[in-house]
Amino acid sequence: MRLVVLYIVLLSIVIGNVNADTSKVSLAVSQTVSHPALDETLRGILDELNKQGFVIGDNLDYKYFCAQGDVILSNQIAAKIISNRPDYAISIGTTSSQSLLNANRANDIPIIFSSVTDPVAAKLVKDLNAPEKNITGVSNFIDVGPQLDLFKKILPNLSKVGFVYNSGEVNSVKILQVLKEAAATRNIEIITSVATKASDVSQGINKLVGKVDAIFISNDNTALSAFSVIVKIALANKVPLFVSDTDLVSQGALASMGPSQYELGRQAGKMIVRLIKGEKISNIRLEFPSKIDVVINEKIAKELGITIPKELLKK
Repeated sequence: MRLVVLYIVLLSIVIGNVNADTSKVSLAVSQTVSHPALDETLRGILDELNKQGFVIGDNLDYKYFCAQGDVILSNQIAAKIISNRPDYAISIGTTSSQSLLNANRANDIPIIFSSVTDPVAAKLVKDLNAPEKNITGVSNFIDVGPQLDLFKKILPNLSKVGFVYNSGEVNSVKILQVLKEAAATRNIEIITSVATKASDVSQGINKLVGKVDAIFISNDNTALSAFSVIVKIALANKVPLFVSDTDLVSQGALASMGPSQYELGRQAGKMIVRLIKGEKISNIRLEFPSKIDVVINEKIAKELGITIPKELLKK
């Protein structure tokens, strides 16, 4: 009997400790995979929260999980997060966003996603302009047409572009579709190479060498997981490398027209703050990149023997 009483007392203490500090906001983050682009998104989220007064260990209870590109693990992480019932669940990348939404079907935990290319195709939302009950976020999609125009300004004779992607990633399939459509009107052929896991990327890039005038990496998490390998192969073979994420230009790409993943994270961070301050998630509409930049790596251009037009450098 004494053991039963002791167990009840201890259980009461544990429960009391869990719920003791109601002043803290609890936040759980699920990231699809760790790579430079998505890591910058996370940094942007945390910096924005910190800027607005939410500090980890002080008034912010923060938990972070990464699935490292494993869909099964992503689902397990999502189930764990939802079962622990944080105040807000944050997803970075398409797969983790899908996992969290599915795990949250019978619950009402607000979900903020970031760095998702096509929220409709990923079935996160039904309509880009209509609010959802428990989910909203920031898409990293921008029109690929102007990106191709930039590439042609840098490489006037550009006619064949290599594209490495994971055919199992919804965002990558969507990008390839619109990329082919835009390329067709610009007399550019898109030559694809599939990599279903990070270890396949090296082989996928090598298959393109000698067949293309340049390589384009756009929001594919599998390819981005091996970005340093892509840069190494591209530079060794003097193949210009274009990206859709401006943060990656400093890591060896030639140029980019696109958003900063860091700034996308800050956009998501501002959404989270709006929720914390009492705004309903159904009032927070889905957002796209608030700023598009053109970034050119002049050092890489010199290594490749490419002269960047003066009008581009002025901009």
